[in-house]
Amino acid sequence: MKKASFENALANTAIGVVFVVALLVIAATFLPSTRLHDYVLVYVEINHWIQRLISVGLLIIAWHLYMRKRFAWMVCIVLLSASSVLHFVSLHHPIAIGIVVLEIYALVILLICHGDFKRPLHRRFKVGNLSPEDKARAREIVIKHGQNACSYLALEDDKILFFGKEADGVVAYGVVGNVITVCGDPICAPEDFVRFLAEFKAFCNECSYQCIFLGTSEAFIEQYTLLGYYHVKAGEEARFHLVDYQLAGGKMQKMRTQVNHANKEVTTLEYKPDEKRDELIEKGISDVSGAWLEGKKSGQLGFSVGGVGLDDPMDRRYFYAVDGEGKIVAFNVFLPYANKTGYLADVTRRVPHAPGGVTEKLIYDGFMAFKEEGVEWGSMGMATFYNVHEDGVRDDMTVKLLEFIYEKCNRFYGFKDLHHAKEKYSPTVWAPGYFVFSTKIITPEIAFASVKIQNPGGIKDFLLSGVKARFKT
Repeated sequence: MKKASFENALANTAIGVVFVVALLVIAATFLPSTRLHDYVLVYVEINHWIQRLISVGLLIIAWHLYMRKRFAWMVCIVLLSASSVLHFVSLHHPIAIGIVVLEIYALVILLICHGDFKRPLHRRFKVGNLSPEDKARAREIVIKHGQNACSYLALEDDKILFFGKEADGVVAYGVVGNVITVCGDPICAPEDFVRFLAEFKAFCNECSYQCIFLGTSEAFIEQYTLLGYYHVKAGEEARFHLVDYQLAGGKMQKMRTQVNHANKEVTTLEYKPDEKRDELIEKGISDVSGAWLEGKKSGQLGFSVGGVGLDDPMDRRYFYAVDGEGKIVAFNVFLPYANKTGYLADVTRRVPHAPGGVTEKLIYDGFMAFKEEGVEWGSMGMATFYNVHEDGVRDDMTVKLLEFIYEKCNRFYGFKDLHHAKEKYSPTVWAPGYFVFSTKIITPEIAFASVKIQNPGGIKDFLLSGVKARFKT
């Protein structure tokens, strides 16, 4: 680790030299006609414009070098070599000697530290591009060690996977610009968490990435802090202790009414594609998805929300509702976590004309099916930005901003509505969830990446959805 840090620092000195050389040379070509300029003209006399173009190229490439991009390293080697040749003819002048010495130093260091410029070609590590062996390995790690309710989302095709070398673990992430966004927590054995997180942090640092973890659980907050990460409460997750969960009781009156109403209109069934595929059922599910997407205000969210996944169901559980005519009008997809001692209600979709209470019935019936199997916990995921204040912790500007978004920005995305929708199910506990990030504050670049990766339409899509909602009302 110390050797890697030393090489990283050495490479940074070369990048600094490249930047300085570029400034010196381009400035020299514009110096007024003085005695110094007479010296300068000797080593740039071949062609001022060539030197200026090379210098501008080096200035631009210096930033990409700092980002440890491989293409930048290759371009820089070519430009420095060309610049050195142009200056070589005038080594008898002190200024030329100084420039060439700096260029040779940068060339030598960049060649020595070539392995430091290795931002990976992420397409290779996309889940959809993994070999069957690597995907099977990732699935095994996720099932065994995925304590976070969103752990199974690591296996979605939109994720890039980082496999540990120091510890057997996997991190599911995406990249927007210079920011790595992680879905949930790193997944590994609890006793290996610090070691594995340190390995992933080293990867981010070596490639000069900022980093944010979305929807982390409370379990490892101390370990994140130990390794120099910062965090803010991001909301609360609705969890259900299935052993005790039932429709009886005053708190469940509204939920009970809706489920009872749906019981008169639809029947819940489970589709088990791992046992037998059924084209009619899958078409019905696809039709519901299509109708649901047409009715959405904004584009389909991803990254922190999974897909239907019927192309490769693996461990997903599918519950669907059919009306009196046998037509599928709604379905839910549940994802396992905590070694299948818990299930997350991830995808919930219905057609516009579906009977009232059908979604509530599917959630409840799914939870009851898991309860009969001995599953301990159910989850409906995190209500983002709900109750972000932490007792005993002074609210900073980030917390105040998140509270403002929760209270005032529901025309753009229904954060408050989402919380109320989960609250009516009467969760056994509201468990805190966090944003964990590598910088002292959530920078604008990190904030943009967090939005963009979950909605390809980005902030623009949320703004447009708010405008549409205003005109509808």
